[in-house]
Amino acid sequence: MMLLQKKPRAGKIGLALIFGVIYLISIPLVSMALTEVTHEIPARSIEEVKAFKPEAVVVLGSGIYRDAPEYGGEPRVSSGTYKRLAYGAYLAKALDYPPILVTGGYGESLQESEGFVAAKELKAWGVEKVWMETESENTRENALFSKDLLEQHKVKRIALVTSASHAPRSAAAFSEVGLEVLACPTGYRTASAWEHGIFLLVPTHQHFNETSYALRTLLARLWYKIRY
Repeated sequence: MMLLQKKPRAGKIGLALIFGVIYLISIPLVSMALTEVTHEIPARSIEEVKAFKPEAVVVLGSGIYRDAPEYGGEPRVSSGTYKRLAYGAYLAKALDYPPILVTGGYGESLQESEGFVAAKELKAWGVEKVWMETESENTRENALFSKDLLEQHKVKRIALVTSASHAPRSAAAFSEVGLEVLACPTGYRTASAWEHGIFLLVPTHQHFNETSYALRTLLARLWYKIRY
């Protein structure tokens, strides 16, 4: 806006670029393509998971739904965590019920941590063998703290459940601490009924958020390569 006053031509070019970028990152065509780039690991078949013979299923947290009013203000799992837990329970059933380890810290108390809330959810579903790790605050700590707990139970080989975008980085982190890992992603991006033709060029806030998450995922992978 300052350029528009002093250098109108440069200001107009700058505004056009800004709005052009916002438009591009808000359309399905771009958000779908970027998200697909992050989905490097394909979905696993049950046969493939069984052949790996995991000794435990590890489910990484993806946030919780705090102070849920419809549940009397109790914390519940977020939609992202729910997807991971559902797939983790599905795998555990197919594998004849090995233990499920849920991970994740945050929260002002143990009862508000991702791991505790996730474990409570699984137990409400009737899952009996549930372990929880409630101190970690990032993927690296997920791996380190989970390894400590798994070693206590002499578990070395795991099926690692997380989102499709997060799977490559998390699998690398768990492998680096010495665990044998089969990444089992869930939550793949699939096109909705209206995402075709001219609608691929219609911007929405949902696709803006999706592009932002894909870019964050790619930057996080780069950071982990540099940092660890």
